Amino acid sequence: MDDEKIIELYWLRKEKAVSETKNKYGRLIAHIVRQILPSAEDGEEAENDTYLRVWNAIPTDRPKKFMAYLSKIARRAAVDIYRRLTAEKRGGSEYAVAIEELSEILPAAITPEKEFETAELAKVIDAFLETLRPSDRKLFVKRYFYNASIRQISVDLTMTESNVKTTLFRLRQKLKDNLSEEGYL
Repeated sequence: MDDEKIIELYWLRKEKAVSETKNKYGRLIAHIVRQILPSAEDGEEAENDTYLRVWNAIPTDRPKKFMAYLSKIARRAAVDIYRRLTAEKRGGSEYAVAIEELSEILPAAITPEKEFETAELAKVIDAFLETLRPSDRKLFVKRYFYNASIRQISVDLTMTESNVKTTLFRLRQKLKDNLSEEGYL
């Protein structure tokens, strides 16, 4: 079933929308949440949260790119569970490693009062990504949005792990320079 028909099912509040979403995008959602939450139980909880969030969001929101919309919601659901689980102790998941890599560049913790600044920062990062070669953009997004491991990226993009690490380092430096120019650092 195509995305428009699935979205229409959500608008009509048909439960079939969820099963059609699972059929078409279940593997993608599972992959995204497993990159952040290695536990099968936590991953399943994030997947279910994703479907619930989509069910609650679509009557007021009509996404243009359904796959990207689902990916973002799945990632948020997994990150919320990750934060809840690691409130007392920090683990060694790929999410934690990826966030640690970016922590030296991005501004300090974001509070609700800084939501406007967060939106502006997101625009600056989006603009930065647009300046990158498609291969570098893909590498950056795989690491810092999908939380893919260095090994996984090297296999997906047919690069050596060393090359992936070096390229990510250079991209972080470019981002740092860009954020500095924009007044964020």
